[in-house]
Amino acid sequence: MDFFTIILTGASAESVAREYASAFIAAIFADPHNWHVKVSHKFVGQCFKVLGLKFNVSVKAFRETQDHPYRNDNSNYIFDVVPFVMTTVDSFLDILPTLLVRYTKGLEQERNTSQTPDDKRFDEMTDLLACYLKVVFTWTKVVHSIFATMHQEPSADDKYLYEPVARMSFSILCGLAKLLPTHSDSFDGFKLICLTLTIDARYGLFYKATSRLILKPMLDMFREHFGTFCSVENSALGFVYYVLTIVREKDDNYIMAYEFLESMLKQLAENQQKDQCDTLYLRHFTNELITDKFLALQFEVFKTSKNKPLLVATLQYILTLQRHIVSAERFPMRFHEIILELLIRLPRAFATVHSMAAELYVALAQRQYTEMEIGIHIMETYIKSQHSRPRNLTFAQFRVQLTRYLKKLMQHFPAAKRFDIYVYLITAEEVRIEQSLIAAQCICVLFDLHRLEYSASEESREQMHKLLRVWPALISSQQKATRAVLYSVYSAVDFMAVASHDLEVCARNSINNFGQDIVHTYFCLLHSCC
Repeated sequence: MDFFTIILTGASAESVAREYASAFIAAIFADPHNWHVKVSHKFVGQCFKVLGLKFNVSVKAFRETQDHPYRNDNSNYIFDVVPFVMTTVDSFLDILPTLLVRYTKGLEQERNTSQTPDDKRFDEMTDLLACYLKVVFTWTKVVHSIFATMHQEPSADDKYLYEPVARMSFSILCGLAKLLPTHSDSFDGFKLICLTLTIDARYGLFYKATSRLILKPMLDMFREHFGTFCSVENSALGFVYYVLTIVREKDDNYIMAYEFLESMLKQLAENQQKDQCDTLYLRHFTNELITDKFLALQFEVFKTSKNKPLLVATLQYILTLQRHIVSAERFPMRFHEIILELLIRLPRAFATVHSMAAELYVALAQRQYTEMEIGIHIMETYIKSQHSRPRNLTFAQFRVQLTRYLKKLMQHFPAAKRFDIYVYLITAEEVRIEQSLIAAQCICVLFDLHRLEYSASEESREQMHKLLRVWPALISSQQKATRAVLYSVYSAVDFMAVASHDLEVCARNSINNFGQDIVHTYFCLLHSCC
């Protein structure tokens, strides 16, 4: 049962697996009541040898407990395994469980169908996969002993002990996971052992080389066996949470994690499969994803990241997530604001991010608020952003920024293209002067957009005429500071074009009606300059 020595001879993984399986069967059948300790001790010792770890525990001591001071014998350890050895071990552990199942089927054909109770008991005790699971369970106890010691007494000298045992746990898990579709319900503890190995393997994420090796295969495993890893325990999401919280120089892992989450949401929504309690796997998944600990991660990405692929992946994930939750109340107002701020914080080159952020903001906001509330919040968020990120913009730069902000939102929120919201912020009582001034500037932006489309677009003509109809209310509002901005709009109205479409609007809003206000505003401005 010395697979390490056989591997060093250059033997293939298949031949190593066959030799080990034969020795494994011989040991079990030779002593079906007492094989476990010796075989498990040998297996753990062999795994330690592969990893370059010292294993100085006797069989007798191992029989009493698997909790030993392993790290005392491995201080200053560095994970530097021989590549071809580790590659062969990976393949060996991948093949072994399936090979044991095949051997078990061969043994079943040789057994007498009319068995006595003792015969049946013997068959149960010598079931090869069940025996292998016992060995793996013992391995996990050794791993947990190492982790527990390091958690209780952390030391910089042995911090690298996490990597090798996590790496080996991953290899063991890969072999067992292949049997989940056919054997997870046949053996008590099979699923639990796989979930335990998943938790142990995630410590490898802290190390660049191991993380690069295990991340994609683990995500693929979760996707294939979602019934095991995406049920109430949500082992897959525990793993993904680790991926998203570990600080990296590059964002590739984060992008892969968000793409996985989005693909799983689509897969679970399409399948509509349920667990034994008749609960949708999708519901287990989404209930965890809308907890504060996950939403805080996306909030931080939106707040600080300037990586376009990461922002796109995160926005796309949240867009998909919000479609599959009953209520959007878990996304607070501040979360909405940080999404909107992407339209202001990021430069023009992030056009795709701007568009997706606008789409996501509108999708979330429309599930909780009215059009008017959304419009007001859009203005308030813009004002806040100017205070939190002072840039000393010129007026021309300010207008370009505001125009881009509104145009992106208009694509998904048609109300932003109508004057109603901005007129309300100027004419309503108890509205802050900042809101009124920004609303007036928004009217200028919309006016320019509609003026360009006036001849060709019925919508633009309708909006221009509506604006002129409420002009008296705008000019007579208490927010007199907005008048200078509004008169710049009025002075640009092509009344000849308006008259050709709506003579009544043109007649009711002739310049003579507002001459007194224009003069008053002029002298106010002149006085303020002096």
